[in-house]
Amino acid sequence: MAFKLTTHQIPELMEILEKWIPESLQMYYLVKNSYKRNNEWPHIDVYVDTTDLEQLSSVLAVWFLNSQCTEKSYNFHTTDAQKLKSLMKITDAIDVENDEISSFHCENMAVDVVANFLKDEKCLKPMAIGPFYTFILDNIELVDQTARRVIPKKFSIAPLKVKHASYLYDMWSNMYGKLHAIESFEKAITHQPTLAIYNEKDEPVSWAVVREWGDIGSTYTLPDYRRRGFASILTAKLTQLLLESGEIPHIKIDRRNTASVTLHTKIGFKDVNNEMTKFKL
Repeated sequence: MAFKLTTHQIPELMEILEKWIPESLQMYYLVKNSYKRNNEWPHIDVYVDTTDLEQLSSVLAVWFLNSQCTEKSYNFHTTDAQKLKSLMKITDAIDVENDEISSFHCENMAVDVVANFLKDEKCLKPMAIGPFYTFILDNIELVDQTARRVIPKKFSIAPLKVKHASYLYDMWSNMYGKLHAIESFEKAITHQPTLAIYNEKDEPVSWAVVREWGDIGSTYTLPDYRRRGFASILTAKLTQLLLESGEIPHIKIDRRNTASVTLHTKIGFKDVNNEMTKFKL
């Protein structure tokens, strides 16, 4: 069966998802960030496989990426592949023929279930992006040391501004194709912690964002400003902000990106072998 949760049921769901961390980190923070903002952002519908949440095994969150609710991202987490498969087939929340679908985000055992679902629905061969693996903070001392590094005087550190959403959108689109509406980046900058290093012209040259899934991401440094440790400093400072607010600092990394793995390991993050893959139609 498939059941759509009401707002008053979300706190109980969050308690269960919290018990499943780190495997459920992505779903946990997507639901948590939505709930604390009255489902205004991220705006999601949540479906589960049972009305008895103590027996819960599978969760589907449909994230509406724009204010018109026409562009969707599907997010999955499960502890039972067969029950997730049933949930996906029964619910009418997924319409691959008519929906303007951005992507499917899957954690761990949900990856194969979603891939087979898309095959059964005779979709055009989806592009798999990833897998990405969760790196969680393991050494606070290394983060604090990195955050204390001094940047050259002609640079400054401050949050991103909404007008900079186009930087994130263009960077992401160039790397992975169009996965998100630019509005989703505007909302992230408005609601989530962000930091950037600005040059003397007050232009961001390096930036990082705590995304709707709770991870530090969309990290990027313009080519002319690389090899100065900017990304490490920004990540470390955002990590401190997350710790101060009682959150779990974590990052999603493609292990084939050895430079990113090395960078984040050096500043205190540890791979916990939690997989996430995206499918883009």
